[in-house]
Amino acid sequence: MSNMWSKKYDKCVKCGTTSINHVAKGLCRKCYTNKIEAVHKNYEKFKRGVSKVFLTKEKLIELYIDKQMSLSDIGRIAGCTRQTVYRFIKNYGIKLRNKTDARTIALDKGKFKYSSINEKGEIEEKTRNKIHFNKAFFSKWSNEMAYVLGLIYTDGNITDASLKMGRLTFAQKEKKSVEKFLNLIGADSKILYRRREKYVNTTAGELYYFHINSDIVYKQLLELGLTPNKSLSMTFPKIPEDYYIRHFIRGCWDGDGTVYIEKRNGNLKTSFVCGSLEFITGLKEHLRKQGLSDVKLYENKRSKKGNVSYYFRYGTKDSIKLFHYLYDEVPESQYLKRKYEIFKNYLDRNKTPRQLSLFS
Repeated sequence: MSNMWSKKYDKCVKCGTTSINHVAKGLCRKCYTNKIEAVHKNYEKFKRGVSKVFLTKEKLIELYIDKQMSLSDIGRIAGCTRQTVYRFIKNYGIKLRNKTDARTIALDKGKFKYSSINEKGEIEEKTRNKIHFNKAFFSKWSNEMAYVLGLIYTDGNITDASLKMGRLTFAQKEKKSVEKFLNLIGADSKILYRRREKYVNTTAGELYYFHINSDIVYKQLLELGLTPNKSLSMTFPKIPEDYYIRHFIRGCWDGDGTVYIEKRNGNLKTSFVCGSLEFITGLKEHLRKQGLSDVKLYENKRSKKGNVSYYFRYGTKDSIKLFHYLYDEVPESQYLKRKYEIFKNYLDRNKTPRQLSLFS
């Protein structure tokens, strides 16, 4: 089913393409439009006079500008195609909406339809509604903003605004992390699910994710140092105050950090991994300035895709310092509980003294 072009067809029944989106009845958008045009060709000759009487400049301003109706909706009222309405609007010199405005209106009216696979592996038809969120969240530094920015640096991505509209995507294998992200920015985005999939040369694990389509957020994140497809080229950002940096690093930690207890000796170990050498070098250097050891940076070339990643590890003493640096006086809403509990359980069992805290 995952290889199907649509729910019922593996290609366009007219031209055989799979590169153009399916619209209806097994036809791609181009073939479907051609069919509709052919059906209406003779009908249009008869209706052209009626449409011209109805589609006056004043009427189009009322419907298209004031009521923000789509070309297709106006065409249904006028008894003609959307292309005919488009020609009337252009001839009258009425300014056409750009793609961003058209998309926003469609979202407001619940016209965006899409298919997704739920956690049971079933295909669901959904309507994409307009997403509400705190548009000022990334405009001012705070503990919460720094933490969320760290999450985006590790498990997020922004898409170029030239592609219809700027988009922020965040994906994590732990649903709780996605929920915390949305709660902190006050967003009502739907959490989507991608099941585990096996391909020819690789396996993609299950993920929970969401999208926020917003030019505002896209531009704000650009100003904060993010770039599209940043995983291998991102640099450690300039953060105005050192206090915010630890919250940013905790976001990175929840994305690309690992904590574990060695089975053979019961020691506590932690590590960071990243695909960008420049970013992880800046991260390691900052932690060194906070009192952690200047550990060795390793290179990992075992990726099946040929990409190189970099990582460093801490022993027990540095891991305890890292715990206090990341979590002291931080509310549960700003960290992933699973990783925190591994630290906490180790410290409770070993009754580690508080003098290792960087804030004691």
